[in-house]
Amino acid sequence: MEEILLSIHLYLVTIDHDNKSSNDDMGIRIVKTVTNEIVKLKREAIWEPYKVIQAHSTPDQHIQRWI
Repeated sequence: MEEILLSIHLYLVTIDHDNKSSNDDMGIRIVKTVTNEIVKLKREAIWEPYKVIQAHSTPDQHIQRWI
């Protein structure tokens, strides 16, 4: 679970959110949907694997809000 969340985080970090393309918008919607489905499965237990994102050098701008 940590690897999935970290991959989503790294993907979101690489997007230039000020100059998003339509592909970027689609990708963001996809990872948001995946994140929401993971949260439905894990519920409160999602916060344990989320710690890997909190420990990352780049702050999270999206995933915590989605959770």
